[in-house]
Amino acid sequence: MKRFLTLRNALLALGALVVFVLVFRGCVGDGSDADAPPYEATAVRVGDLRSTVSATGTLDAVGTVTVGTQVSGEVERVFVDFNDRVEQGQILALVDPELLDAAVRDARAGVERAQAGVRQAESAVGQARAGLAQAEAQLAQSRAQRTEAAAALARSAPLAEQGYLSSREFVPIQTAVETAEAGVRASQGAVASAQAGVASAQAGVRQAQGSVVSSQEALRQALKNRRNAEIRAPIAGVVVQRSVEEGQTVAASFSTPELFVIAEDLGEMEILVQVDESDVGLVEAGQSVEFTVAAFPDETFRGVAEEVRLRPETVQNVVLYTVVVAADNVSGQLMPGMTATVEFVVGGVEDALLVPAAALRFEPPEAVRSAAREAQRDSTTATRDDAPAFSADLAEIWTPTGDPAGSLLRPLLVRVLATDGTTTAVAPTESSEDVLKRGLEVVTRMDVSDNPFD
Repeated sequence: MKRFLTLRNALLALGALVVFVLVFRGCVGDGSDADAPPYEATAVRVGDLRSTVSATGTLDAVGTVTVGTQVSGEVERVFVDFNDRVEQGQILALVDPELLDAAVRDARAGVERAQAGVRQAESAVGQARAGLAQAEAQLAQSRAQRTEAAAALARSAPLAEQGYLSSREFVPIQTAVETAEAGVRASQGAVASAQAGVASAQAGVRQAQGSVVSSQEALRQALKNRRNAEIRAPIAGVVVQRSVEEGQTVAASFSTPELFVIAEDLGEMEILVQVDESDVGLVEAGQSVEFTVAAFPDETFRGVAEEVRLRPETVQNVVLYTVVVAADNVSGQLMPGMTATVEFVVGGVEDALLVPAAALRFEPPEAVRSAAREAQRDSTTATRDDAPAFSADLAEIWTPTGDPAGSLLRPLLVRVLATDGTTTAVAPTESSEDVLKRGLEVVTRMDVSDNPFD
């Protein structure tokens, strides 16, 4: 019986001890919760702040050139590969030149035939001119004979009139004159015919010369096609893409096939950044840019905005504008095609008062607001309800009063200088210049689940 009472007393004592500990802990806990303020606050600090616009874009090389072919055929040789550095004019590939060489030989033969035609036409001109000279000599002889016959007729006519010459003797003299006139007309006809022959021969020369020009042009085209069979680098740079293999057939009948892509200088890169229409108004040429790439997440690269393109793109009902950013790539870490997360530095301040952006978004319960209005009804510090409409750069923050029996919080009207979305730089207004200082606590959140003001 005594053993049973002893065990019972021990259990009762242990239970009392447990109850005492639990009650004590509950009292301590209630006391600390009651002492904790029902809000979260952060101290105002001084520092620098940058205002940025974030977007993403794709890296690309500056001065990228696509190399194609103007002739069709089978690719006989490929002389370069990916990442090879090439010089301007260097042969990259060769299209089978057999048919093109045959075309060059045929064009050269055509030039030789045309030149032979010119020589033949010039020979015909020489012959025509010789015939013209002979006809002109015959005309001169006929004219001399006519002159001689006319002189003889002039001497004989008076004698015939006086009867010293008979008609038998006089008629042959008259006939000789008529015969000489006919000879002159015949010679004149021969001269005209010879002149026409010379003109025709000269026209033949011009035609032959035209054939020479045409055949020479055909030869130049054939030589150009032969040179085009040698695919050469238009610029010095690095081969970033090769789309052709030896033995592959390329056709250039409708569009130029893409064989190689050469980047002029990988030491200079550009980023084509897609900026939302709501932010593009803040972006302009000359702004500093910082960006990161997934390959080097701990490294920040820098660039400069060069151009804001006016042509928009609509992606899933979102209007985007392309901004071209120039970036140095002296280290060679950046590669074409990388995705860059870009931040445009659109503004900033130095040595400014900084508060969390949540402090500007904080709205206290109506009971707190009413208590604050009541406490500051005669104060020069304006509240949101008493002050006129806010301008775009004004905002309201709330600070603890330290008076739990009275108004728990009080409002301060501040001027917004810049924000990065997380932190905001502010400056005091006339009503808050004596209060807004480094170290002042500003409320960012309030627990209203057990708020005594509700």
